[in-house]
Order: sequence, then structure tokens, then C-alpha cells
Amino acid sequence: MTGKHRVILIRHVKTEYNETKRISGQADIAILQDTALEFIDDFTGVIYSSPLKRCRQTLEKLCPKLLDSVVYDSRLTERCMGIFEGNKRFEMQQKFPEYFIKGKLNVFKTIPEGETFSEFYERVYSFYLDRLVKAEKNVLVCAHNQTLKVLKAILFQDEITLDYWGKNNFENGKMYEYYFE
Repeated sequence: MTGKHRVILIRHVKTEYNETKRISGQADIAILQDTALEFIDDFTGVIYSSPLKRCRQTLEKLCPKLLDSVVYDSRLTERCMGIFEGNKRFEMQQKFPEYFIKGKLNVFKTIPEGETFSEFYERVYSFYLDRLVKAEKNVLVCAHNQTLKVLKAILFQDEITLDYWGKNNFENGKMYEYYFE
């Protein structure tokens, strides 16, 4: 990034899958409509978003006057979770314990029919190189928990370990602001 910039990362607001502890992955599901967000119609900069419905609807609530300026980028979609998508986390843990460590999904394991971690990382890194490195304005990114974890690690040059993964969760609908020179 050139100059001093503000980067805002926001995870989409809650969905039924979040409420029922289902694994979303790339399922194109809607947000829970009763979710309130603070408007940010005064944002100046560029807005990037996953094209999935839950991110589109989050931005409709968050910044309705800025929707025409949103750039939808498929590299911001959530990691493909293969056969786990749409299933309850607990049920998948019972059925496929080899993909979990201490009750948490092992991010480095590839779920059948899912995206490998390296494919996922490279996709998000490609977005970073194409969009954020060249940014001359403030940036807002609306995406998904795993996508934002990877993007944050790239921004801060953090190594992604199981410890990092467990400690860096993005709450639904919460904005995280970072400043960069």
C-alpha cells in the first residue's frame, strides 16, 4: 500500500448456519434479517466484497448509499469446505474426527471435495497482490471468517499456525480497523 491507509475488515453478519453451528463454506446463504449494523455511508475509499449473498446483504445494511461502488471479487469467497458444507460442525466432528484437533477444525487438512489450504491461501494472496498492495485509498473488505484470517495474516506478515488460527476469529458483523503506512 502506498501512503497511510485505513483497512477495515468485516465479516458478514450472522446467518442461520452460524446460529445452528453449520459449516458454511461457499454455500450461498442469506443473513438473519433482524441483525442491526451501524451505517458507514461516509466511508471514503474502495470497498471489496465476496460475491456471496451473506456479504452482499451485509453491505446493503452497512452502507446502502455506497453499493454502486462495491467491487465484488470471487477470490474473497470462503474456503470450499467440500462435503462438510451445510452440515453441523458437531456431526462432522463425530463422523470425521481426523479433521479436527481439540474440537476445532484442522485448517491444514483438506476435506473431501474441498479446497486445500494452499489453494485457498494463494487465492486470497492473489487478491492482496492485485487489490491491496496497489491501494492508494482506504479499503473496506467484507468477507468470511477464514478468508479474513488469511488476509490479516498476509497484511501483518504473520505465520499461520494452528495457534494463530485459533486466536484470530472475526465476529459476525464486527468491523476491525487497521492502519498502515
